[in-house]
Amino acid sequence: SGLEPTNRPLPSPLQAGVVQPAACVPGPGPNADAGVLQFSAAGYSVGEFAGAPSTITVTRTGGSRGAVTAAVGTRDGMGPVSTTSTPAVAGVDYMAVNSTVFFGDGDTEPRKVTVPTIQNFVRAPNKLLTLTLSQPGGCAALGAQTTADLTILDDGGFTLPLPPSGLDTSFGTAGKAMLERFGGDRSSMALQADGKIVMAGGTLTDFILARFNADGSVDRSFGPAGDGKVTTDMGSGFITEEATALAVQADGKIVVVGYTAIDNAPPTPDGPPTFAIARHNNDGSLDTGFGTGGRVSGNVNGRARAVAIQPDGKLVLAGEFERELPGGVFVMDITLARFNPDGRIDLPFGTSGTGQLTTDIDGLANSGGNLVLQPNGAIVVSGKPNCGAPQCNHTNIARYNTNGTLDTSFGSAGKRTLPAVDVGQGLVMQADGKLVLVGSVAVGTGTTASTDFAVTRLNADGSTDTTFGNLGTTISVLSAEQDSAQAVALQGDGKIVVVGSTKNTNTNFAVARYNTDGTLDPSFGNGFGFLTVDFVQATDSANSVLIQPDGKILLGGLAQNRLGSSGYGLARFNP
Repeated sequence: SGLEPTNRPLPSPLQAGVVQPAACVPGPGPNADAGVLQFSAAGYSVGEFAGAPSTITVTRTGGSRGAVTAAVGTRDGMGPVSTTSTPAVAGVDYMAVNSTVFFGDGDTEPRKVTVPTIQNFVRAPNKLLTLTLSQPGGCAALGAQTTADLTILDDGGFTLPLPPSGLDTSFGTAGKAMLERFGGDRSSMALQADGKIVMAGGTLTDFILARFNADGSVDRSFGPAGDGKVTTDMGSGFITEEATALAVQADGKIVVVGYTAIDNAPPTPDGPPTFAIARHNNDGSLDTGFGTGGRVSGNVNGRARAVAIQPDGKLVLAGEFERELPGGVFVMDITLARFNPDGRIDLPFGTSGTGQLTTDIDGLANSGGNLVLQPNGAIVVSGKPNCGAPQCNHTNIARYNTNGTLDTSFGSAGKRTLPAVDVGQGLVMQADGKLVLVGSVAVGTGTTASTDFAVTRLNADGSTDTTFGNLGTTISVLSAEQDSAQAVALQGDGKIVVVGSTKNTNTNFAVARYNTDGTLDPSFGNGFGFLTVDFVQATDSANSVLIQPDGKILLGGLAQNRLGSSGYGLARFNP
């Protein structure tokens, strides 16, 4: 109080409703030269989070005599304008604006316009809306720029402060969930569209899978017994059966792949292995419209290790087939097969239209443990044979055309061997086509022997990307003993998340995050770029990793209880 106004106090830039200044007298007179009102640009952008600074301005040029106004409004975007933006919706993405800009007599200061945005806390495309300027008041005229685009820049779900990188305490019990005495090592994981989590594998006697709700609790609506579990016998009698990978179709059906023994007479646990597939409905029951009663086996020799679903619904499986060399030496070749959506083998695919093929890389033992489908339909397979012989001490990778022939533009005639390194445990493709492979590297000998995380990146043509890490490879020491990477995923910002296990006193889940250049990201976890998780001070090992739509990091694998019984373990981290 007690202040005396000087000069001309200006009203707020935006006035509710329409402010009507004095009427304009046509022609020369006291209100002539009122100026031109228009947006300062054809397009603006604003952050999604509340309080993002406004860059939208309305200008008055060419005159300033008299008080003038114009109505400012918004309307939803009229349609997608690019692959990265979609139409904004009032009340969902922003608050509609229907207000007035006011310029006093002699006032040419640009007016800022604020469009309140609504944060959705998830990663999504940018949103587009249209700004309008109309209904000039006073003697002002409207310029050419009476409409402008406003892009609401998505914040990736991370604008509001989240808890520091660490276990997400809203998941399970303090960030962890276990299903005891069901599941085990070498399991796999998939995320459904509704956020539920499916785990498969972990035993050598049957195909098994279990489902968890998005909060980490067991989904009691899954499985015939209402306990979240499903067990499927893929063969006859007590033969070896293992589920090694799974994927969720667009219609929600669950595809589980692995191997069983060929049903000979009588079947034996160590009989020749064959690819095996089971498809389940959303409630866990077998889909009887697939194969024979929901199962397929016996038409591809070998062990399936990975699966991917093409856009047309066909299933691509990768694994290995063991063959005997002269002298009784056995080696493995990459085996690739494709199946139609109904479970029939896709005969036009592969060698001589058999639906399958095998690939020998440099006469060495090879395995198809990982599978990636490129946007152009090309198939990339990588792996490391599971044996201790010298011919197994390498990682192999191959790329195939959509018909199963080797893509000769990749590596050497479609194939590449990375000698004396194990980065065949996990594979992911970046948006630029580069391939990231993970595993471990042995360090020292005897009592000082240990293993460390290893991450390698290849260019899209299969050559080593020497800009990554140390000439293409990053080695990370997480503990003094055994560190082993098993799986990899990419965040939306391109950072690389690698999971596996680390051992000091006991073996625990481990997760590390790398920048795009291969350096550990110090903003993650403990300030060194990695975190570990212990369930109950027994043996735990992460075999899979997924990045949820909200950016949270989900790990799945083996978790033992205090009695040493194996089961499924899940852990979820804030990003």
